[in-house]
Parts: sequence; structure tokens; C-alpha cells
Amino acid sequence: MNNIFFDLDGTLINAGKRMYSLFQFLVPQSKLTYSEYWDLKRHKVNHQMILQQRFGYDEERFKVFEKEWLSLIETDEYLAMDTIYPNVPEMLSELQKDYTLYVVTARQFKQKTLGQLQALGLLGFFKKVLVTEAVKTKEDLIRQEISTLDPEDLLIGDTGHDILTAKALNVRSVAVSYGFTALEILKTYEPDQQIKSIKDLNR
Repeated sequence: MNNIFFDLDGTLINAGKRMYSLFQFLVPQSKLTYSEYWDLKRHKVNHQMILQQRFGYDEERFKVFEKEWLSLIETDEYLAMDTIYPNVPEMLSELQKDYTLYVVTARQFKQKTLGQLQALGLLGFFKKVLVTEAVKTKEDLIRQEISTLDPEDLLIGDTGHDILTAKALNVRSVAVSYGFTALEILKTYEPDQQIKSIKDLNR
């Protein structure tokens, strides 16, 4: 049975409200709408660029923002804002019949990740949840978990980094265009498949 590795935020879970809300809290002078914020982020304009170009942050002020962001982004208050993308539970139920499913995410805290997946009713679909915890890379975690990967295994994610990780592991890459990176950006990384909804996955 082949494996499927799912990124979490931007692939299975919509964390858009959580991230936007925290940005607005930390940058109270921001007048960016939700759509404006995510249009910038989806086109690879990161927080440092936004804060420097639009709000005049210097390096020191950005470091303060970054520290506060990391301390709050995975708190219960903000995690409660997340929702499941459409069709995810149904698709996971189908895939579970033919594949071994994993989550692999660059979050900081494993127990909070497990708790959220449990609360959302998703935890039972996965053999294991792999969390980098700011210590390892996704590639490291997958190699550690699976000694021999099959070229037909899948890694599904919403960023260029996810596609590059799949290529480094020599598995098939699937880019989802509904997440945190715009389709035109994802295409430049040459994924094996691009999908607009999880139900479009070509197995």
C-alpha cells in the first residue's frame, strides 16, 4: 500500500482567518482587508516585506513582530479559528481504503496539532502526524518514518517548499491551488499535478 503525505495548513485546514486575525492584532495600524492580505501572501510577499514596505518596520521591529507571531499563532484562541476545507473528510475516507495516510507539518507543537485534528474529527484518518517542531525538516521526518519510499507515493501541499520536498524524496508532488500560494507561483516549481479541490486528486 502506497503512502500519501499531506501538508496541514493550507491543504487540509484553512488557517486563513487565524493568520489574518493575528496579523491585524499585532499590526493594529493595518487597514488591509482579508482579501488584500491574502493576495499579497499568495504571491510570495512575506510578512517582512509587507511590514517594511507598507508600515515602515525596521529589522529590530520586525524581529519583535516575528517573536510575538510565533508565540501566539498556535495558541488555542487562534487555532479555534481554523476550519476544514470542503470535501476533505470524504476524500480522506476514500483514500484511506487504498493508501496509508500521514500529516507532515511545519508547526511548532505536536500535542496542539494532535488536539486540533482530534477536535476537527480528522485524526483517525492518519497513521501518524509528523511535526517539525522547528527542529527538523519535512524531508527529514518523512525519511525517518519511511525507510524506503515508492516513486508512486504522494506529497500533497500548497507551497513551493512542499513541491521541492517531494522532488528531493523522489515521490509525486501534488500542488493545491486553494491554499497559501497562488497557482501561477506553484506552476514555476513544476509539480506533477495541480488541483483546485482535494476531490480533484488524480490517483
